[in-house]
Amino acid sequence: MVLSSSEIDVKLRFLVLHQDAQWWSTRIAYSLNIPLRTVEDWISKINQEIDISQSMPGRGHKLIIPESTKENIKSCAQRKPMSFNT
Repeated sequence: MVLSSSEIDVKLRFLVLHQDAQWWSTRIAYSLNIPLRTVEDWISKINQEIDISQSMPGRGHKLIIPESTKENIKSCAQRKPMSFNT
């Protein structure tokens, strides 16, 4: 199976361009269409020997909505709207 470049994780593409191809950060940012600050941040983390492929704890996690709240929202959405006389 062959993957196109858009299907490969952007951090993996960054690692290849930075470490193997030894591109400048501005060229990587332009080629991958990501902010230069992000590329520079990733380079800084690599220099500090931090694995950028792993998400840091507390990042990217969505809030869990309790079932009671979901049921409350569902019942409110299914109610018929009130009619008013004007």
